[in-house]
Amino acid sequence: FERVPNSPAGGSAACSCRHCRLLLIIVSLLGLLGVLIFHQLAGDDASAAASMLAESSSPGESAEPSLSKLYSAALTEIVFDTHRRRQLEQQLLESNCRRRYRSLRPLGAGWSKAAELAVDAQTGETVALKRPHRSGRDMLDCLRRRLGDVDGCYERLAGKFLRELVFLQSLDGTDGIVRLKGWCLSHREFYIATEVGNPLDIVSLLQMGWEDRLRIAADLAQLLHRLHASPVGSLALRDFRRGQFALAGDGRLKLIDLDDLDRRLPRCSGRDGLCSEKVDKVNYVSTRCRQWTCPGHNDRVNLHRAGGQFFNFLLLHGAPPGLANGVRKLRRPGSANSGGGSQQLLIQINRLVQQYSNGKYSLVDQAAGHSAAAFQLVPNATVSGSDYPCSYTVLGARCRVTAFSLAEARLLCAGEPGCRGFVVTPDRSWTNRTVIILKSAADKPVRLPGYQLYLRK
Repeated sequence: FERVPNSPAGGSAACSCRHCRLLLIIVSLLGLLGVLIFHQLAGDDASAAASMLAESSSPGESAEPSLSKLYSAALTEIVFDTHRRRQLEQQLLESNCRRRYRSLRPLGAGWSKAAELAVDAQTGETVALKRPHRSGRDMLDCLRRRLGDVDGCYERLAGKFLRELVFLQSLDGTDGIVRLKGWCLSHREFYIATEVGNPLDIVSLLQMGWEDRLRIAADLAQLLHRLHASPVGSLALRDFRRGQFALAGDGRLKLIDLDDLDRRLPRCSGRDGLCSEKVDKVNYVSTRCRQWTCPGHNDRVNLHRAGGQFFNFLLLHGAPPGLANGVRKLRRPGSANSGGGSQQLLIQINRLVQQYSNGKYSLVDQAAGHSAAAFQLVPNATVSGSDYPCSYTVLGARCRVTAFSLAEARLLCAGEPGCRGFVVTPDRSWTNRTVIILKSAADKPVRLPGYQLYLRK
Protein backbone atom coordinates (compact mmCIF):
# COMPACT_ATOMS: atom_id res chain seq x y z
CA PHE A 1 0.00 0.00 0.00
CA GLU A 2 1.64 3.18 -1.17
CA ARG A 3 0.38 6.75 -0.92
CA VAL A 4 -0.59 8.17 -4.33
CA PRO A 5 1.52 11.27 -5.03
CA ASN A 6 -0.27 14.62 -5.20
CA SER A 7 -3.48 13.00 -3.99
CA PRO A 8 -5.58 15.00 -1.61
CA ALA A 9 -6.46 11.84 0.19
CA GLY A 10 -2.80 10.93 0.72
CA GLY A 11 -2.86 11.51 4.48
CA SER A 12 -5.78 9.20 5.11
CA ALA A 13 -4.30 6.63 2.73
CA ALA A 14 -1.05 6.61 4.74
CA CYS A 15 -3.01 6.06 7.92
CA SER A 16 -4.89 3.18 6.31
CA CYS A 17 -1.61 1.69 5.15
CA ARG A 18 -0.19 1.73 8.67
CA HIS A 19 -3.34 0.04 9.97
CA CYS A 20 -3.08 -2.61 7.26
CA ARG A 21 0.55 -3.35 8.09
CA LEU A 22 -0.32 -3.70 11.77
CA LEU A 23 -3.20 -5.99 10.88
CA LEU A 24 -0.94 -8.13 8.69
CA ILE A 25 1.61 -8.46 11.50
CA ILE A 26 -1.09 -9.52 13.95
CA VAL A 27 -2.51 -12.06 11.49
CA SER A 28 0.98 -13.46 10.84
CA LEU A 29 1.69 -13.84 14.55
CA LEU A 30 -1.64 -15.56 15.11
CA GLY A 31 -0.89 -17.90 12.21
CA LEU A 32 2.55 -18.75 13.63
CA LEU A 33 1.03 -19.39 17.04
CA GLY A 34 -1.55 -21.66 15.46
CA VAL A 35 1.16 -23.66 13.71
CA LEU A 36 3.09 -24.09 16.97
CA ILE A 37 -0.04 -25.23 18.80
CA PHE A 38 -0.86 -27.65 16.00
CA HIS A 39 2.60 -29.24 16.11
CA GLN A 40 2.47 -29.51 19.89
CA LEU A 41 -0.91 -31.19 19.77
CA ALA A 42 0.26 -33.44 16.97
CA GLY A 43 3.30 -34.46 19.02
CA ASP A 44 1.13 -35.16 22.06
CA ASP A 45 -1.27 -37.15 19.93
CA ALA A 46 1.62 -39.16 18.50
CA SER A 47 2.92 -39.95 21.98
CA ALA A 48 -0.53 -40.90 23.15
CA ALA A 49 -1.02 -43.04 20.09
CA ALA A 50 2.28 -44.82 20.70
CA SER A 51 1.32 -45.42 24.32
CA MET A 52 -2.09 -46.75 23.35
CA LEU A 53 -0.49 -48.92 20.70
CA ALA A 54 1.98 -50.35 23.19
CA GLU A 55 -0.70 -51.03 25.79
CA SER A 56 -3.53 -52.30 23.65
CA SER A 57 -1.81 -53.98 20.74
CA SER A 58 -0.59 -57.51 21.00
CA PRO A 59 2.12 -59.01 18.83
CA GLY A 60 0.90 -60.13 15.47
CA GLU A 61 0.56 -63.70 14.34
CA SER A 62 4.01 -63.59 12.78
CA ALA A 63 5.57 -63.12 16.25
CA GLU A 64 3.78 -66.08 17.84
CA PRO A 65 6.37 -68.81 17.12
CA SER A 66 9.40 -66.60 17.81
CA LEU A 67 9.69 -67.03 21.60
CA SER A 68 11.29 -70.47 21.38
CA LYS A 69 13.74 -69.14 18.80
CA LEU A 70 14.56 -66.15 20.98
CA TYR A 71 15.11 -68.43 23.95
CA SER A 72 17.43 -70.67 21.91
CA ALA A 73 19.34 -67.59 20.73
CA ALA A 74 19.76 -66.42 24.34
CA LEU A 75 20.97 -69.89 25.35
CA THR A 76 23.52 -69.94 22.54
CA GLU A 77 24.78 -66.48 23.50
CA ILE A 78 25.10 -67.14 27.24
CA VAL A 79 25.69 -70.89 27.76
CA PHE A 80 28.70 -72.39 25.96
CA ASP A 81 28.28 -75.92 27.31
CA THR A 82 26.17 -77.87 24.79
CA HIS A 83 25.07 -80.45 27.36
CA ARG A 84 23.95 -77.71 29.74
CA ARG A 85 22.00 -76.00 26.95
CA ARG A 86 20.11 -79.21 26.25
CA GLN A 87 19.33 -79.59 29.95
CA LEU A 88 17.88 -76.08 30.14
CA GLU A 89 15.82 -76.56 26.99
CA GLN A 90 14.38 -79.80 28.38
CA GLN A 91 13.75 -78.11 31.73
CA LEU A 92 11.88 -75.36 29.93
CA LEU A 93 9.59 -77.85 28.19
CA GLU A 94 8.90 -79.82 31.37
CA SER A 95 8.20 -76.86 33.66
CA ASN A 96 6.64 -74.37 31.26
CA CYS A 97 3.37 -72.81 32.52
CA ARG A 98 2.60 -75.52 35.08
CA ARG A 99 2.01 -73.18 37.99
CA ARG A 100 -0.86 -70.76 38.35
CA TYR A 101 -0.50 -67.45 40.15
CA ARG A 102 -3.08 -65.05 41.56
CA SER A 103 -2.14 -61.39 41.37
CA LEU A 104 -2.19 -59.39 44.62
CA ARG A 105 -0.87 -55.92 43.80
CA PRO A 106 1.62 -54.14 41.51
CA LEU A 107 5.23 -53.91 42.70
CA GLY A 108 6.46 -51.41 40.14
CA ALA A 109 7.60 -51.02 36.56
CA GLY A 110 10.86 -50.12 34.86
CA TRP A 111 11.93 -49.43 31.30
CA SER A 112 11.52 -53.01 30.10
CA LYS A 113 9.71 -55.00 32.83
CA ALA A 114 6.66 -54.69 35.08
CA ALA A 115 6.39 -56.65 38.33
CA GLU A 116 3.52 -57.60 40.60
CA LEU A 117 3.13 -59.44 43.86
CA ALA A 118 1.37 -62.77 43.34
CA VAL A 119 0.62 -65.96 45.22
CA ASP A 120 1.09 -69.52 43.98
CA ALA A 121 -2.40 -71.03 43.84
CA GLN A 122 -1.04 -74.50 44.67
CA THR A 123 1.47 -73.83 47.46
CA GLY A 124 0.35 -70.43 48.76
CA GLU A 125 3.90 -69.11 48.36
CA THR A 126 4.25 -65.40 47.61
CA VAL A 127 6.33 -64.54 44.54
CA ALA A 128 7.32 -61.59 42.39
CA LEU A 129 5.82 -62.00 38.92
CA LYS A 130 7.72 -60.21 36.12
CA ARG A 131 6.43 -59.57 32.61
CA PRO A 132 7.73 -57.61 29.60
CA HIS A 133 6.52 -54.02 29.97
CA ARG A 134 4.81 -53.29 26.65
CA SER A 135 4.12 -49.67 27.59
CA GLY A 136 7.57 -49.08 29.07
CA ARG A 137 10.27 -46.72 27.90
CA ASP A 138 12.18 -49.39 25.94
CA MET A 139 9.11 -50.36 23.92
CA LEU A 140 8.01 -46.78 23.20
CA ASP A 141 11.50 -45.71 22.14
CA CYS A 142 11.66 -48.67 19.79
CA LEU A 143 8.24 -47.87 18.31
CA ARG A 144 9.37 -44.32 17.63
CA ARG A 145 12.58 -45.47 15.96
CA ARG A 146 10.92 -48.22 13.92
CA LEU A 147 7.81 -46.23 12.99
CA GLY A 148 5.33 -48.39 14.86
CA ASP A 149 6.78 -51.86 14.15
CA VAL A 150 4.95 -53.54 17.05
CA ASP A 151 6.04 -57.10 16.26
CA GLY A 152 9.70 -56.17 15.81
CA CYS A 153 9.83 -54.06 18.97
CA TYR A 154 8.05 -56.68 21.04
CA GLU A 155 10.47 -59.33 19.78
CA ARG A 156 13.38 -57.13 20.89
CA LEU A 157 11.76 -56.61 24.30
CA ALA A 158 11.05 -60.33 24.67
CA GLY A 159 14.63 -61.20 23.72
CA LYS A 160 16.00 -59.08 26.56
CA PHE A 161 13.47 -60.64 28.93
CA LEU A 162 14.51 -64.15 27.90
CA ARG A 163 18.19 -63.32 28.48
CA GLU A 164 17.26 -62.70 32.11
CA LEU A 165 15.48 -66.06 32.26
CA VAL A 166 18.58 -67.85 30.93
CA PHE A 167 20.78 -66.09 33.48
CA LEU A 168 18.36 -66.99 36.28
CA GLN A 169 18.41 -70.63 35.18
CA SER A 170 22.19 -70.72 34.76
CA LEU A 171 22.91 -69.04 38.11
CA ASP A 172 20.07 -70.58 40.11
CA GLY A 173 21.36 -71.60 43.53
CA THR A 174 24.22 -69.09 43.43
CA ASP A 175 24.61 -67.07 46.62
CA GLY A 176 23.36 -63.53 46.11
CA ILE A 177 21.13 -64.31 43.10
CA VAL A 178 17.35 -64.14 43.49
CA ARG A 179 15.74 -67.60 43.41
CA LEU A 180 13.81 -68.62 40.30
CA LYS A 181 10.37 -70.02 41.19
CA GLY A 182 8.71 -70.55 37.82
CA TRP A 183 8.19 -69.25 34.29
CA CYS A 184 5.91 -69.45 31.28
CA LEU A 185 6.73 -68.83 27.63
CA SER A 186 3.58 -68.28 25.64
CA HIS A 187 2.02 -65.09 24.36
CA ARG A 188 -1.02 -65.64 26.52
CA GLU A 189 1.08 -66.11 29.66
CA PHE A 190 4.63 -64.78 29.43
CA TYR A 191 6.27 -64.29 32.83
CA ILE A 192 9.08 -65.10 35.24
CA ALA A 193 8.36 -65.81 38.92
CA THR A 194 11.06 -65.20 41.55
CA GLU A 195 11.29 -64.94 45.31
CA VAL A 196 10.16 -61.67 46.86
CA GLY A 197 12.55 -59.16 48.40
CA ASN A 198 12.38 -55.76 50.06
CA PRO A 199 13.69 -52.91 47.88
CA LEU A 200 17.06 -51.46 48.85
CA ASP A 201 17.77 -47.73 48.86
CA ILE A 202 20.16 -45.30 50.50
CA VAL A 203 17.71 -44.39 53.29
CA SER A 204 17.08 -47.98 54.36
CA LEU A 205 20.83 -48.68 54.30
CA LEU A 206 21.72 -45.74 56.52
CA GLN A 207 18.97 -46.66 58.99
CA MET A 208 20.49 -50.09 59.61
CA GLY A 209 22.81 -50.90 62.45
CA TRP A 210 26.49 -51.35 61.67
CA GLU A 211 26.39 -55.13 62.04
CA ASP A 212 23.52 -55.40 59.52
CA ARG A 213 25.44 -53.21 57.07
CA LEU A 214 28.49 -55.42 57.59
CA ARG A 215 26.37 -58.38 56.53
CA ILE A 216 25.31 -56.59 53.35
CA ALA A 217 28.95 -55.79 52.58
CA ALA A 218 29.88 -59.46 53.10
CA ASP A 219 27.00 -60.63 50.89
CA LEU A 220 27.96 -58.18 48.16
CA ALA A 221 31.62 -59.23 48.23
CA GLN A 222 30.53 -62.86 47.93
CA LEU A 223 28.23 -62.02 45.01
CA LEU A 224 30.96 -60.13 43.13
CA HIS A 225 33.27 -63.11 43.50
CA ARG A 226 30.51 -65.44 42.25
CA LEU A 227 29.87 -63.25 39.21
CA HIS A 228 33.56 -63.29 38.36
CA ALA A 229 33.71 -67.09 38.59
CA SER A 230 30.21 -67.94 37.35
CA PRO A 231 29.42 -71.11 35.35
CA VAL A 232 28.89 -68.98 32.22
CA GLY A 233 32.03 -66.87 32.53
CA SER A 234 33.05 -63.62 34.20
CA LEU A 235 29.97 -61.37 34.26
CA ALA A 236 29.71 -57.59 34.44
CA LEU A 237 26.58 -55.89 35.74
CA ARG A 238 26.24 -52.99 33.31
CA ASP A 239 23.42 -51.26 35.19
CA PHE A 240 24.92 -51.40 38.69
CA ARG A 241 22.52 -49.54 40.99
CA ARG A 242 21.16 -50.10 44.49
CA GLY A 243 17.74 -50.48 42.89
CA GLN A 244 18.92 -53.72 41.25
CA PHE A 245 19.21 -55.35 44.69
CA ALA A 246 16.79 -56.38 47.43
CA LEU A 247 16.86 -57.96 50.87
CA ALA A 248 15.31 -61.43 50.97
CA GLY A 249 13.16 -62.64 53.84
CA ASP A 250 16.22 -63.92 55.71
CA GLY A 251 17.91 -60.51 55.45
CA ARG A 252 20.41 -61.58 52.79
CA LEU A 253 21.31 -59.32 49.87
CA LYS A 254 20.08 -60.55 46.46
CA LEU A 255 20.57 -59.35 42.90
CA ILE A 256 17.04 -59.24 41.46
CA ASP A 257 17.57 -57.71 37.99
CA LEU A 258 19.75 -59.83 35.69
CA ASP A 259 18.90 -58.66 32.17
CA ASP A 260 21.88 -56.28 32.13
CA LEU A 261 24.46 -58.96 32.94
CA ASP A 262 27.09 -59.27 30.24
CA ARG A 263 30.07 -61.59 29.87
CA ARG A 264 31.65 -59.91 26.87
CA LEU A 265 35.19 -58.60 27.33
CA PRO A 266 36.52 -55.61 25.38
CA ARG A 267 38.98 -56.35 22.62
CA CYS A 268 42.38 -54.73 22.71
CA SER A 269 45.39 -54.24 20.47
CA GLY A 270 48.98 -55.01 21.24
CA ARG A 271 49.98 -51.37 20.82
CA ASP A 272 48.68 -49.83 24.05
CA GLY A 273 48.20 -53.10 25.93
CA LEU A 274 45.10 -51.84 27.78
CA CYS A 275 41.34 -52.31 27.81
CA SER A 276 39.62 -49.11 28.96
CA GLU A 277 35.95 -48.61 29.76
CA LYS A 278 34.17 -45.52 31.05
CA VAL A 279 32.28 -46.56 34.19
CA ASP A 280 30.80 -43.21 35.22
CA LYS A 281 30.88 -39.57 34.19
CA VAL A 282 34.59 -39.05 34.90
CA ASN A 283 36.25 -42.41 35.65
CA TYR A 284 37.64 -45.18 33.49
CA VAL A 285 38.62 -48.74 34.37
CA SER A 286 41.73 -50.05 32.60
CA THR A 287 42.94 -53.65 32.45
CA ARG A 288 46.06 -55.20 30.92
CA CYS A 289 45.66 -56.81 27.53
CA ARG A 290 46.47 -60.50 27.15
CA GLN A 291 46.10 -62.28 23.81
CA TRP A 292 43.80 -59.62 22.34
CA THR A 293 41.42 -59.56 25.29
CA CYS A 294 41.43 -58.40 28.92
CA PRO A 295 40.76 -61.12 31.51
CA GLY A 296 39.52 -59.75 34.81
CA HIS A 297 38.14 -56.60 33.22
CA ASN A 298 34.50 -57.33 34.10
CA ASP A 299 35.55 -58.00 37.68
CA ARG A 300 37.26 -54.60 37.89
CA VAL A 301 34.20 -52.87 36.43
CA ASN A 302 31.92 -54.49 39.01
CA LEU A 303 34.27 -53.55 41.85
CA HIS A 304 34.41 -49.91 40.81
CA ARG A 305 30.64 -49.60 40.52
CA ALA A 306 30.07 -51.47 43.78
CA GLY A 307 32.36 -48.96 45.47
CA GLY A 308 30.26 -46.02 44.31
CA GLN A 309 26.95 -47.65 45.20
CA PHE A 310 27.92 -49.39 48.46
CA PHE A 311 31.44 -49.69 49.85
CA ASN A 312 32.45 -46.01 49.78
CA PHE A 313 29.95 -45.19 52.54
CA LEU A 314 28.39 -48.43 53.80
CA LEU A 315 30.62 -49.18 56.81
CA LEU A 316 32.08 -45.79 57.74
CA HIS A 317 29.35 -44.66 60.14
CA GLY A 318 29.23 -46.49 63.46
CA ALA A 319 32.24 -48.74 62.90
CA PRO A 320 34.05 -49.82 66.10
CA PRO A 321 37.21 -47.70 66.47
CA GLY A 322 39.42 -50.78 66.42
CA LEU A 323 38.11 -51.71 62.95
CA ALA A 324 38.51 -48.28 61.36
CA ASN A 325 41.66 -49.23 59.42
CA GLY A 326 40.03 -52.35 58.00
CA VAL A 327 36.96 -50.37 56.96
CA ARG A 328 39.04 -47.71 55.18
CA LYS A 329 40.73 -50.41 53.09
CA LEU A 330 37.35 -51.38 51.65
CA ARG A 331 36.69 -47.96 50.13
CA ARG A 332 37.01 -47.70 46.35
CA PRO A 333 37.78 -51.40 45.79
CA GLY A 334 37.94 -50.98 42.00
CA SER A 335 40.46 -48.14 41.92
CA ALA A 336 43.80 -48.55 40.20
CA ASN A 337 45.74 -48.64 43.47
CA SER A 338 43.36 -50.93 45.35
CA GLY A 339 45.07 -54.09 44.12
CA GLY A 340 43.58 -57.54 43.66
CA GLY A 341 40.03 -58.22 42.55
CA SER A 342 36.82 -59.57 44.01
CA GLN A 343 38.72 -62.44 45.64
CA GLN A 344 40.96 -60.00 47.52
CA LEU A 345 37.91 -57.96 48.54
CA LEU A 346 36.23 -61.11 49.84
CA ILE A 347 39.32 -61.96 51.91
CA GLN A 348 39.34 -58.46 53.44
CA ILE A 349 35.62 -58.58 54.27
CA ASN A 350 35.89 -62.04 55.84
CA ARG A 351 38.83 -60.86 57.95
CA LEU A 352 36.77 -57.89 59.13
CA VAL A 353 33.82 -60.14 60.02
CA GLN A 354 36.10 -62.50 61.93
CA GLN A 355 37.67 -59.66 63.92
CA TYR A 356 34.24 -58.31 64.78
CA SER A 357 32.77 -61.68 65.76
CA ASN A 358 35.64 -62.75 68.03
CA GLY A 359 36.14 -59.35 69.69
CA LYS A 360 39.79 -58.94 68.67
CA TYR A 361 39.17 -55.41 67.46
CA SER A 362 39.16 -54.08 71.04
CA LEU A 363 40.62 -54.94 74.44
CA VAL A 364 37.28 -54.42 76.16
CA ASP A 365 37.72 -57.32 78.57
CA GLN A 366 40.80 -55.71 80.09
CA ALA A 367 39.49 -52.16 79.84
CA ALA A 368 36.13 -52.98 81.42
CA GLY A 369 37.42 -54.79 84.46
CA HIS A 370 36.96 -51.74 86.65
CA SER A 371 33.25 -51.49 85.75
CA ALA A 372 32.33 -55.05 86.76
CA ALA A 373 31.18 -53.95 90.22
CA ALA A 374 28.93 -51.22 88.77
CA PHE A 375 26.22 -53.73 87.81
CA GLN A 376 24.16 -56.16 89.87
CA LEU A 377 23.11 -59.49 88.33
CA VAL A 378 19.50 -60.67 88.55
CA PRO A 379 19.51 -64.20 87.06
CA ASN A 380 16.65 -65.54 84.92
CA ALA A 381 14.98 -62.15 84.71
CA THR A 382 14.19 -59.30 82.35
CA VAL A 383 12.37 -55.96 82.46
CA SER A 384 8.96 -55.50 80.90
CA GLY A 385 8.90 -52.33 78.80
CA SER A 386 11.44 -49.58 79.54
CA ASP A 387 12.69 -49.73 75.94
CA TYR A 388 14.12 -46.64 74.30
CA PRO A 389 15.89 -45.66 71.06
CA CYS A 390 19.58 -45.32 71.88
CA SER A 391 22.52 -44.01 69.90
CA TYR A 392 23.59 -47.52 68.85
CA THR A 393 20.46 -48.19 66.79
CA VAL A 394 18.44 -46.11 64.33
CA LEU A 395 15.26 -48.07 63.65
CA GLY A 396 12.56 -48.83 66.18
CA ALA A 397 12.12 -47.92 69.82
CA ARG A 398 14.32 -50.70 71.22
CA CYS A 399 18.03 -50.49 71.87
CA ARG A 400 18.95 -53.94 70.58
CA VAL A 401 22.70 -54.42 70.11
CA THR A 402 25.23 -57.24 70.21
CA ALA A 403 28.29 -57.80 72.37
CA PHE A 404 31.18 -60.22 72.19
CA SER A 405 31.50 -60.52 75.96
CA LEU A 406 29.86 -59.44 79.20
CA ALA A 407 32.58 -56.82 79.65
CA GLU A 408 31.70 -55.25 76.31
CA ALA A 409 28.01 -55.28 77.26
CA ARG A 410 28.84 -53.37 80.46
CA LEU A 411 30.81 -50.81 78.46
CA LEU A 412 27.95 -50.34 76.00
CA CYS A 413 25.51 -49.59 78.82
CA ALA A 414 28.01 -47.43 80.70
CA GLY A 415 28.60 -45.35 77.57
CA GLU A 416 24.88 -44.69 77.04
CA PRO A 417 23.47 -41.94 79.33
CA GLY A 418 19.91 -43.31 79.26
CA CYS A 419 20.87 -46.90 80.09
CA ARG A 420 19.90 -48.09 83.60
CA GLY A 421 20.52 -51.76 82.88
CA PHE A 422 20.68 -54.39 80.17
CA VAL A 423 19.27 -57.83 79.45
CA VAL A 424 21.50 -60.59 78.11
CA THR A 425 19.32 -62.76 75.85
CA PRO A 426 20.00 -66.33 74.66
CA ASP A 427 19.82 -65.10 71.04
CA ARG A 428 22.81 -64.85 68.74
CA SER A 429 23.40 -62.56 65.77
CA TRP A 430 24.68 -63.70 62.38
CA THR A 431 28.24 -63.07 63.63
CA ASN A 432 27.56 -65.32 66.66
CA ARG A 433 27.63 -62.39 69.06
CA THR A 434 25.24 -62.25 72.02
CA VAL A 435 22.15 -60.07 71.59
CA ILE A 436 21.58 -57.66 74.48
CA ILE A 437 18.81 -55.12 75.09
CA LEU A 438 19.55 -51.87 76.89
CA LYS A 439 16.84 -50.60 79.26
CA SER A 440 16.01 -47.08 80.44
CA ALA A 441 14.60 -48.37 83.76
CA ALA A 442 15.21 -51.61 85.63
CA ASP A 443 13.30 -51.31 88.91
CA LYS A 444 10.65 -54.00 88.20
CA PRO A 445 12.31 -57.27 87.15
CA VAL A 446 10.16 -60.04 85.65
CA ARG A 447 11.18 -63.68 85.84
CA LEU A 448 12.19 -65.17 82.48
CA PRO A 449 14.37 -68.32 82.36
CA GLY A 450 17.40 -68.06 80.10
CA TYR A 451 17.66 -64.27 80.35
CA GLN A 452 20.08 -62.39 82.61
CA LEU A 453 19.32 -58.88 83.89
CA TYR A 454 22.12 -56.52 84.91
CA LEU A 455 21.07 -53.48 86.95
CA ARG A 456 23.22 -50.38 86.92
CA LYS A 457 24.08 -49.23 90.45
